Amino acid sequence: MSMLQLRDKFDSQDLKQWLDDHGYGAGQNFWIGANDLAKPGLFRWGLTANEVTFSKWARGEPNFMTVRGETEHCVELNPNTMEWNDSGCSKRMHFICETFSN
Repeated sequence: MSMLQLRDKFDSQDLKQWLDDHGYGAGQNFWIGANDLAKPGLFRWGLTANEVTFSKWARGEPNFMTVRGETEHCVELNPNTMEWNDSGCSKRMHFICETFSN
């Protein structure tokens, strides 16, 4: 199990359907598994360290802001729009994981 990797628009569409079907989304963002901790500006998936090739950044994102002394290096997902935002990694938020079959 690891934090979710959205590999393409179909993963994103499937997740949107699942979130809608299960009543998630009303004003609650979720962590996904992307970050640029190793090299600022280069987003990778946490488990595999593969470069993020599909993304759906919100307008003006990523913006690498510094909030309360912490630079934004992790990625949160807005389940209403399915858009991404970079955010400080210590922010308390729910997260989405995925499991792998053998």
